[in-house]
Amino acid sequence: MGRQINYYIEYESFLEIAQAALDCGCIIIKQDLKSRPSKVFQSRDISIVTKDCWHYYFYLPEAGSVRTKTYNYGERIDYGYNECGNAMIEAGFSIVREEKKEIRGERLFIMAGYYDDSGSWIPRPDCLNKVYNKLVRLVKKLAPNKDKEYVSDYCLKLHEEQGYKYM
Repeated sequence: MGRQINYYIEYESFLEIAQAALDCGCIIIKQDLKSRPSKVFQSRDISIVTKDCWHYYFYLPEAGSVRTKTYNYGERIDYGYNECGNAMIEAGFSIVREEKKEIRGERLFIMAGYYDDSGSWIPRPDCLNKVYNKLVRLVKKLAPNKDKEYVSDYCLKLHEEQGYKYM
């Protein structure tokens, strides 16, 4: 369980969200799962956000630690219902598939917390709530509510004028 806001936002608007996360003290984490071996990159610079990767994590160091795990195919973030996941906001931008006339939705997501090895509940830190709430406000500004969905003007135009479907 956790909190999330679903939206349709293109790359250029997502850059504003990523920059806001950086301004709040986050580190942007990108997983390159296409290359072998796969790699995990961290940066305090917006240039890490590229059009070829639509899924990111905003890691807030004061909220906890981040870990990577190494598998046969490479590195991955140890993201899950654990300390690492409790320190991150999952985020991304919509993929626009021109050949299928589809726009894939994305989200901002934070976990509610996790149970540690002793079975004690560890709630998500208040500092992460503050960053998440700030980013949600920005999403709502960049993608106003259109018929119960948060859609940027760019994605709305594709939908209304060119018949793209929300996926």
